[in-house]
Amino acid sequence: MMNKLLEKYFRGETSLTEEKELKHYFSTGNVSPEHEMYRPLFEAFEHELKETVIRPVPEALTEQKKVKRIWFQSFAITGIAATLLLLLWIKLPRTSDNFALIGGNRIDNTEYVQRYTTKKLNKVNIILARSMKPMQSFNKVRKQMEPLQSLSDVRDKMEDLQDKLQFK
Repeated sequence: MMNKLLEKYFRGETSLTEEKELKHYFSTGNVSPEHEMYRPLFEAFEHELKETVIRPVPEALTEQKKVKRIWFQSFAITGIAATLLLLLWIKLPRTSDNFALIGGNRIDNTEYVQRYTTKKLNKVNIILARSMKPMQSFNKVRKQMEPLQSLSDVRDKMEDLQDKLQFK
């Protein structure tokens, strides 16, 4: 009898009274060993009936709506801010792009700025050339020492030959 009722239950064909009968069967201690494996399933159903809701579903839904509203508001505000920045960028008067600041003064004359820059760069070039003179003299000394280096190499080779002759 219980086997047929269980088969019917798992096919989803039981009525409410038959389901109550199954729940009652598994809630009592008189469950046959062949049906013992289904006991945790029906106990879980009983346990779920006894559980209480932590917070009602409408509260959870309103909280989700609040989060969506915050996202929507933030996107709307950033869109408005971007639009305002774009309008300011388009409407602001344009100034000349070619200017230089010399001594804290704005200079719009490009020819004057080029002459001034050339003059300053020439001064830097002169300073660098003066600071490099000691290096040039060092290079001259090194070039003059090169023959001595080759003499040193010749002396080393002669000593090697003497050592080889002594061993023979």
